[in-house]
Amino acid sequence: MASYFPRISGALRVLLLALIVSACEDSPVGPDAVIRTAAGSEWVAIRVPEQLPDLSDWESTPHGQLPPMPEPTVLLHSFSALDSWGERVSEEVPRGRFPQLDSAVATVEVSTLLAKDALASGDSVGALHQLARAAGAVRTFSPQSVAHNIISRAEQRMAAEQLEGEQADRAGRLFRAARAALDEGDALLALRRGIYALQLAAGAGIPSIDCRPDEADCESP
Repeated sequence: MASYFPRISGALRVLLLALIVSACEDSPVGPDAVIRTAAGSEWVAIRVPEQLPDLSDWESTPHGQLPPMPEPTVLLHSFSALDSWGERVSEEVPRGRFPQLDSAVATVEVSTLLAKDALASGDSVGALHQLARAAGAVRTFSPQSVAHNIISRAEQRMAAEQLEGEQADRAGRLFRAARAALDEGDALLALRRGIYALQLAAGAGIPSIDCRPDEADCESP
């Protein structure tokens, strides 16, 4: 497949690949890992590197209907961010503890290699498709995605257990506060509150309710 980048020369491709290698070697350690346990399950979230571009439009594109082409530097940032994410997972999460995360890591590794091969051959469209696939795997374990899943699980558990009294009140306040935090963009706070709500729904206690002073619906009983 011919390159879709306008007038990207062979020399420029060589330079870009060299920069990719350099960026991956010099990248600082990336996102933090967050591991929480509730209702008999463990949850893991990995911060998404800030420099990872949004390539969601490239994850699935109909034949002949390509999104606007990004600047070549987007590829450089993508490779660097994916490498940073992989390093953090390797350093902070024991391999084998979360099989789905291990699968995501494998997807990122394979897709990154395929993207580099595609770029080296001048297939920048193929490279972007592979990078989008890797970025999608990364975002599956972002604090935002994990918080959303935990909040959904808490809602299901609260409905199934038919909570009553003080336990129902506290779980409800935490559930609402978790959704509010997620809506406000504070995914880590939403994740923590969602875990607390899930623990209460499962019949376990929590040390305290984490709220801000202006949140009347989340005050500790």
